[in-house]
Amino acid sequence: MYNLLGRWVREEEKTLVEAVVISGINIGTVLGMPLAAILSNSKIWGGWPAAFYVIGAIGCFWFCFWSLFVTNSPSEQKCITAKEIEYINGTKIIEDSKKNGFLASFPYVLQSAVGCLGGYISDEVIKHGYVTPIFARKFCNILACFGSIAGLIISGSAGCDIISQISAFGLTMAFGGLWYCSYMISYLDMSPEYAGTLIGIASTLSGLTGFITPIFVGALTNKKPTFGQWRIIFGVTIILLILNAFVYQFSATAEKQNWDDDHHTERSNRWRKYLRCMFRNKRTEENDS
Repeated sequence: MYNLLGRWVREEEKTLVEAVVISGINIGTVLGMPLAAILSNSKIWGGWPAAFYVIGAIGCFWFCFWSLFVTNSPSEQKCITAKEIEYINGTKIIEDSKKNGFLASFPYVLQSAVGCLGGYISDEVIKHGYVTPIFARKFCNILACFGSIAGLIISGSAGCDIISQISAFGLTMAFGGLWYCSYMISYLDMSPEYAGTLIGIASTLSGLTGFITPIFVGALTNKKPTFGQWRIIFGVTIILLILNAFVYQFSATAEKQNWDDDHHTERSNRWRKYLRCMFRNKRTEENDS
């Protein structure tokens, strides 16, 4: 994905385009969770299997669309005009797209690896009784926050040193993988029954940053793209990370909430059945009239 963005997006537009593309992940979660819930409670293909069939079919359709219309570069796209190619290439300089693609994607691979390793270690120490679940969650969150802060500080003071910048970005992303086993697992801790709903709500709210951040960054760097301006951006990010660490540290819980018990689940099911019957009776009355 990042390799394609490097070839298709103009230099002065890459921040917004990247943010919109990555925000699509959260939008997919927001739309996919309710859709899966609706299909699971329907009679289509036996209920819950329909969630896999329908979402899988959407994925297959997207794959066909991608294969037909997406190309490695603008010059390979048959539907593009010469004027559009000229616009895309207006201010872009691609020195080594393969190298850039690898460098852009490697920190995300590193983040996933650290997240999986952190999840395994967390499960093991909890399983053997060395720590409580909430201690493991908060400890991982602290490491993720302050490890990311260390990476941002290094990046802000590294200047034009490419090696230091890449290392700092990798450090930030690697420690960010520990969020997979801290706040992101809290949804399952608090409510296995409604974890999908909770993460859908949280993803909707957090997805707003995908639109706010480019506006904020653009306002600071559009006319003055200096290291000083970027240090301001890093400073604001560090403050938000510290705030996140303290809020999670003092308010997070790994206890199952009382609204997730069987009584509330049974009551929710009864309420859903009541609504189905009500709408079914209403449609019957409209057809009779």
